[in-house]
Amino acid sequence: MLVVSLAAFLALTFHQVALPGLHTDEALEVLPAMQLLRGQPVECFKDVCIDLFGLRLPVMIYEYIATVNTYMAIPFFAVLGINVPALRTMAICQSAVAIVFLYLLARDLFNRRVAMVAVLLIAVSPSFVFWSRQGVFVTSVTIPIALVATWAWLRWWRRGKSRYLFVGSFLFGLGLSAKFLFLWLIAGLGGAFLILNLDRIVASVRIRSLAPLGLRLRWRDAAIGGLLFLLGLLPLIVFNVKTMSTIQYVLNNVSSSSYYNVDNARVGVNLRERVKQLRSVLNGETFWYLSINPYASWRYPSVFLAAVGILLFSVFATRKQGWAGVRSAWVTVAAVVGLSYVALLFLPMNGQQWYVWLPVLGLAATTVTSILLLRGKPALAWARQYLIGIGASLFTALFAYLAWKLAQWQVWSRAYVAAVIGLALAPLLRAGEEWRKILLPVLVVAAMLGASVFTPTALWFTHLAILTPWPILAIAAAGDLVARRSGLDGMNLSRLRTLATQPWARHVSVGLLALLALAGMLIYDDLQVDVAYHRELRIIGGKGDHTQASYTLVQYLEDHGMTRVVAMDWGIQDVVQFLSQGEINPPEVFGYERRDDVDEAFAIRVRQLLDDPQVVYVFRVQPHFLNRWERFQALVQQEGKRLVEEKVIYDWSAMPIFRLVRVTG
Repeated sequence: MLVVSLAAFLALTFHQVALPGLHTDEALEVLPAMQLLRGQPVECFKDVCIDLFGLRLPVMIYEYIATVNTYMAIPFFAVLGINVPALRTMAICQSAVAIVFLYLLARDLFNRRVAMVAVLLIAVSPSFVFWSRQGVFVTSVTIPIALVATWAWLRWWRRGKSRYLFVGSFLFGLGLSAKFLFLWLIAGLGGAFLILNLDRIVASVRIRSLAPLGLRLRWRDAAIGGLLFLLGLLPLIVFNVKTMSTIQYVLNNVSSSSYYNVDNARVGVNLRERVKQLRSVLNGETFWYLSINPYASWRYPSVFLAAVGILLFSVFATRKQGWAGVRSAWVTVAAVVGLSYVALLFLPMNGQQWYVWLPVLGLAATTVTSILLLRGKPALAWARQYLIGIGASLFTALFAYLAWKLAQWQVWSRAYVAAVIGLALAPLLRAGEEWRKILLPVLVVAAMLGASVFTPTALWFTHLAILTPWPILAIAAAGDLVARRSGLDGMNLSRLRTLATQPWARHVSVGLLALLALAGMLIYDDLQVDVAYHRELRIIGGKGDHTQASYTLVQYLEDHGMTRVVAMDWGIQDVVQFLSQGEINPPEVFGYERRDDVDEAFAIRVRQLLDDPQVVYVFRVQPHFLNRWERFQALVQQEGKRLVEEKVIYDWSAMPIFRLVRVTG
């Protein structure tokens, strides 16, 4: 199944791999690799380089992105040439490694069946497939780094072998260097570990030993692991020792509105936006630039939400608690649902307010049901069951909110009612001693979403690429839990009279078939989305900053010997420089200081170029930085010169993308 998953993934990703057009972020990260291979002067961000053996080796791409992809691209360019397919082959190979280590992580954490379902699902996930094709654009190298590091530390925890500790430590540092938002994953794993092992941590503190945690950590190994973490973090350290730029950038943008006007103090608003984005990542509708209308797998958010509910509610009853724990949780859920229905009928609440009341209703329901059901019980037993009821009521409120925002279920729709019934039955699964590991993917997703509300840039969909494996792992784990704990695995096909003599029938359970049916439904939905995007991509070639018109632009410049080129908008310079292999290096004169209008020095920069009739100015017809075209026209007129349109570059859908002009006397 791992081989099948890899084959399907590679088929979907390598198909028309040069489309959509090269994005400027893809080009920017690998320009130094091209320059090193071609012996060209290497451009270093903020002039921070390491001089080694006569080479200038760049350290960072931005304040928050190190040159990890830069150096990974060198062998691919050396073998396949400096071109877009070679660049994307590197990113696709990174994601193939992620699939392998998702299998290993899921197998070691759960079992082979969870691993099988997880890799089958991720191999065709539209978000994973199309982000992998342009992996440098979203820095998807953080996904394999995260999975390998997590797997390594899981092995170290269970086997106690130091080499796994060292590998994981270095990779966690390297991931943070690769993109600073890797900190979200570290926060997610760290937060999940603390929550799931709080009792063990308390015991460790009490006896001053790591034995309750099962950690065999010597001071020597801890020191080496710390040094390896710092080694992975070395690019960030070197850069900030010289500039303090990353630290200053984060402080300036997180403590106030970011460069893209995201107010980091509005935690609730930002979290709601991230939840909506998670839904789009799950169903694959984020790829507006691949098609005329985005496509989506509408069942995926619902299945994920149901999986989260099953995993959460299955922990409310253990074998020791027996029916008492199930009864307390079940009655609480039923009371919350009933009271919320009454509240909706008789209280003046609109659709945006009803789920806010659910925690209050749940607390009341928990108190009433605990008093009625647990009268005469010892205080400790009563308190334990009361806490179970509170947990059930809070999780019901969370589930209702996510049903509204994530799965877009209307209140009391059939899907919502069926899901609530499923939640009420979930405690019967009695996860018991498995509760720590089955909650891990859910808590990682929750903690990462919580951390992601703080951003020094913007609330972009692409930031959530790093968490794509974890919702899939939650779905696979929930399906496996239901198959094992509900008794479906105890029924195999050999019970059928027609298959009783078949040896293979003893190994095929109803639980396995149900899990494969669930996976098959999601795979079918995702494949439809993948194929639809590829079909339209073949027609339009990509839109916006991903347009294939950039290929036409560079081909036109090369065919007509135009090397004196100036970029008059964002997203032109790096793409032209890479596609021309450094033969055309257009300076950017539009100015980054303001997006809505030119800065004071714009006129000075432009006037220095107007006397050269060989200069070709490249504008975007739909600009990112506004008023550059209008101000440029006014400057040309003021200088008594004439504007000559050289060429308009169109994309495959006949939309004008680039305008090439010259200035004559």
